[in-house]
Amino acid sequence: MTIDVTSNSQYIQLKQSYDQKIDLETQIQGGLDKLNDIGHQMSSLDPHSDQWKQLQDQYNAQMNKLQGLDPDGSVRRAMTGGESAQTLKAEEATALNNLGSVLIGQDAIEQANAAAAQATGNVANKDVDVMTRALMTFAMLGQADDKVVAGQMDVISDNVNKITQLNSLSEAVRNARPDGTDSGKTATISADVVKQLQSLGAEMPMDKMTLSKDGQTYTVSQAGFDTMTNNIQSTESSLTTLNQNKTIDLNKAIDVSQQCTTFESTDLDKWAQLMQKVES
Repeated sequence: MTIDVTSNSQYIQLKQSYDQKIDLETQIQGGLDKLNDIGHQMSSLDPHSDQWKQLQDQYNAQMNKLQGLDPDGSVRRAMTGGESAQTLKAEEATALNNLGSVLIGQDAIEQANAAAAQATGNVANKDVDVMTRALMTFAMLGQADDKVVAGQMDVISDNVNKITQLNSLSEAVRNARPDGTDSGKTATISADVVKQLQSLGAEMPMDKMTLSKDGQTYTVSQAGFDTMTNNIQSTESSLTTLNQNKTIDLNKAIDVSQQCTTFESTDLDKWAQLMQKVES
């Protein structure tokens, strides 16, 4: 029986992290749409009219609501750069699918190993003839394939963890980015954040960054922050693509492993029963 991956704690945690961000961006996008609609209505009215003033009050109230949802404007800037709730939903679906494949694969291997152990136990006390040796060799092939599957699952799981960490660190970069549109404006960011991003494979624009004397922070231009964000997104996309390819290989390996184990547990058990009848 296949496990219900949606009840797994790691699956739940990953989904919650995405859903919270998607919910926030959905609220902000809705607020921006309302602002645009109100602004369009105001543009056709006399600024001295009562209706214009009422719409101005609505505009200010909506702007205050957006400010509460996104105090530093980092989410709105990211959305302007192309990120949206729809994009996040697609990323979430891919990440959850990859993690689900890992969890299902692990469960399949556990069940296969249990079946193999039971089948092998049925012949443990019997003379090992040529046919039994052949069947047990097939079992060893299945066990060898299990190791391949486990290795692929480790890679996929590791990549999912990296994507989750990159999402979190990307938020730190957005929060640190200076406001406005002056590409030369600077702000500081923790050197530890930069180090973590580099360890996860994200390229950092070191030519646009200056390390403090105490080595604790980097001073980065607004253009540098934008490059950091783009590079993080590129790294996440590469990891997502890699996991998609790995998942295909994983499913093939799981299929082979299950075929080996099915042959082992079924035919080996039948052969053991036949040997018992011959000997009796």
